[in-house]
Amino acid sequence: MGADGAYKPGGYDVSILWIVCALVLSFVAAVGGGYVAAAIAKAGKPILFLIGLVIVLGAISAMMSGMGAESVPAVRDVDPTVFEAMQYSKQPAWVAWLTPLIGAVGVFFGSAMKMQAGAKPNS
Repeated sequence: MGADGAYKPGGYDVSILWIVCALVLSFVAAVGGGYVAAAIAKAGKPILFLIGLVIVLGAISAMMSGMGAESVPAVRDVDPTVFEAMQYSKQPAWVAWLTPLIGAVGVFFGSAMKMQAGAKPNS
């Protein structure tokens, strides 16, 4: 994707392309996590715990996402290093709050897929 695809021109505000890719990848990872958790747990309570954990940790992350914004350079002159990209990237607040919800839904669907696959039809 590169810096030109990940950021709006000249700054560290993430682009729509970056937001869409991040949300899709978050959902796919959460589905995988829910699937694996259901395979290990073989019961519903650990899955509910995982969904709660995703929401709580995501909310904490969303609350902290605005901290340190004053230290972000106003202008991006060159392609940032990976460290600079992680340090300076600015996503909209709604993305930070939507991500844990997408994660919780993904865990639910992934665990439901595994439980559905594990159900044996009556013969």
